Amino acid sequence: MQREARMNGSASMRSWTCVALCCAPFVATPAAARSVTVYFTGEVASVVDMASDTTVPAAVGTPFSGYLTYDVEDAEDAQSLLNTIGQPIAYARADAGCLRTLNTVCQDDRGTNAPVVVDYRFKWGVVTFAPLADALGFFDGSERYNQSVGGSPSGEAWLASRNQQRTDTTGDPNGAYQQILTQRAISIGVNTSFRVPRLLKKPASNLEQGFNLDVVSAEQQNFIFRSGVARINCTAPNFCPEQFDVGSFQLIGKLKSVTFNSGKSQK
Repeated sequence: MQREARMNGSASMRSWTCVALCCAPFVATPAAARSVTVYFTGEVASVVDMASDTTVPAAVGTPFSGYLTYDVEDAEDAQSLLNTIGQPIAYARADAGCLRTLNTVCQDDRGTNAPVVVDYRFKWGVVTFAPLADALGFFDGSERYNQSVGGSPSGEAWLASRNQQRTDTTGDPNGAYQQILTQRAISIGVNTSFRVPRLLKKPASNLEQGFNLDVVSAEQQNFIFRSGVARINCTAPNFCPEQFDVGSFQLIGKLKSVTFNSGKSQK
């Protein structure tokens, strides 16, 4: 049988949140949203060169910057809830595109929904990364998520993420086949415990709001950027390791500053 390369992980980058704990209604749906852009700067905490499967010590401490724009107004799925331990949470999500193909035929089509994270730029060194082109038809999953103080244990969280990927398989999945997984993903996430000042200034249901970076330690940040291509050439039922193209990497960063502009055009 075919298998997807380990680069895949989850089809979205939602495992960091506790969204699965939702159960009870919370508050009314917020008023019509405007696009929000978060401008950020930071420094690298770690980088993995996926082609050589090694870390890159020289990259640690190097600066990065960029912006991410989200718009929750027309999300495919939006909810404000209490989870099972009484914490108010809210999210807006959307999936689109094709997650897997077999001999060029899509095996998992998620439709044509507009993304919640509509755009981003990530500049590291001399390279600036942007979302993959819509015309490629890749799976495109994005989300905005908030969690407010409440329940026990208590804490707050803020997340914005976008993950584009597709696994293309050619040949016979039960015989000789080739597989290519292409992925580009960004995630900005922070969380706090009840022992610190408020991360969010407004109720969780307000997905337009930003967060207070001053109350977030490095250990409570979750900035990830991943980009690359993995390939497998195999004959079932053998185990065949993936080979990553040169330039494939995963970066974990520490945010140094964030600025939120609501309803304004990007600079």
